[in-house]
Amino acid sequence: MKKVLLVFFLLTGFNRVYACEICGCGVGNFYLGMVPKFNSKFVGVRYRSINYKSQMHDDPSEYSNDHYQTVEIWGGWNVSNKVQLMTFIPYQFSQRITDDGDKFSNGLGDITILTNFNFWNYSAGNVNHLLWLGGGVKLPTGQYKINFEDPDNNLGDPNAQAGT
Repeated sequence: MKKVLLVFFLLTGFNRVYACEICGCGVGNFYLGMVPKFNSKFVGVRYRSINYKSQMHDDPSEYSNDHYQTVEIWGGWNVSNKVQLMTFIPYQFSQRITDDGDKFSNGLGDITILTNFNFWNYSAGNVNHLLWLGGGVKLPTGQYKINFEDPDNNLGDPNAQAGT
């Protein structure tokens, strides 16, 4: 099984993905990812990087090369067999290289706190399936500052904001 997973990640992990820049793939968005199965509690650090390039079809001189990075401290605690708390504390880095110049920003993102409830637990041999349902709050700790009247005063793009 480990060999199958290794081959899967090697085949899919280095491919380029083409997407639309208005999908909200910037740093201010929440990323849950794969959640580890843990018995009691855990704390970790993770990193993610998002890049995209855009260019106007009618005017190739208008372009944008965006690079968003997030370093995040995250952790979880199983309060009981059925209840789990998770916290995410991100720090965001944004870089936009455009035909209008280079723009940089970094700062604390929105802190997220989740509570999950173990709705379904199935075990058969070495296979264990869990279904968690939950919800949470996203605290407005990240800065969201866009002044559409003065685009030179900020990154000018909602995706480049540390907060939402």
